Amino acid sequence: MFFSQNPRAAASIHGDYKGWKEIKGLQMEGKVEALTTVMAQAKATATYVKRYPFVRDFIGNSVVFSRKIAEKMTRVALYVFRPTIIRYLDNSAGFGIRWKLEIQDGRAIGAPVLA
Repeated sequence: MFFSQNPRAAASIHGDYKGWKEIKGLQMEGKVEALTTVMAQAKATATYVKRYPFVRDFIGNSVVFSRKIAEKMTRVALYVFRPTIIRYLDNSAGFGIRWKLEIQDGRAIGAPVLA
C-alpha cells in the first residue's frame, strides 16, 4: 500500500461546534504501520468490536455475512496510527491557542508546551 512508501499521517479529533470560540480538540502527526501479526490483528479487531458492538451481530449473522464478504475481509489490511506529536487546541482560551506534546515510543517527552 501507499503507507509503505510514505508512512506519515495526520489525524484530528474534535466535536461539532457552532462558533470558532468553542472549538477544542486534538491534532496529531505521526506514522502509520501495518499490523502484520495475527495477534496484533486480533487485538485490533477485538478493540473495534468492543467500540462498535453491532459489528459482532453483523459478523455473526450468516444471512448478512456471506462467504463472499468473508473472503473480502481476508484481504482487508489493518493499520495502527502512532502519533509523534499531539496538539491540544482550545479556542476558548484564544484563537489558535495550542499545547504541543511530543511522543516517542508511545511515551510523552517532557510536558506539554504552549506552541
